[in-house]
Amino acid sequence: MGNWQRPCRAHYWIDRGEIEWSTRWTEKQIANGRAAEGRRREAYYAERYPERWWVRAIFWLKSMFGR
Repeated sequence: MGNWQRPCRAHYWIDRGEIEWSTRWTEKQIANGRAAEGRRREAYYAERYPERWWVRAIFWLKSMFGR
């Protein structure tokens, strides 16, 4: 999990109810993490709704405009 909007930009895992803190991420790491999440999301919906071309188009457009 990450909290990229806050000044601390915390990155952490929750393991058996305990928070395990990671190092602070750079701008590049945050951008790469967001891009990877976007690709996973797009692949999920493309697989789930393969006949709905417009779903893939919406995610593609969002990726082009940064959200």
